[in-house]
Amino acid sequence: ELYDEACNAYREVVRIKPDFADGHFMLGKLYREQLSDSDKSIYHLKRAEKLFMKLEDYQRVGQIRQLLSRRPA
Repeated sequence: ELYDEACNAYREVVRIKPDFADGHFMLGKLYREQLSDSDKSIYHLKRAEKLFMKLEDYQRVGQIRQLLSRRPA
């Protein structure tokens, strides 16, 4: 339930500010690691990857690519 609340909060954040890379990143991790929804996880992680590329934050891009290359937990 705690993870659901966190997920709802991050969903609201990215609804208000769709270009918030960290929000998409955290949603992707939550969906992947806690809520076992790989489709939503992939969507948010790929969105975060694009946004971090625009910000030239290549360290975060690398983290996301590692997550995407591994099988979900």
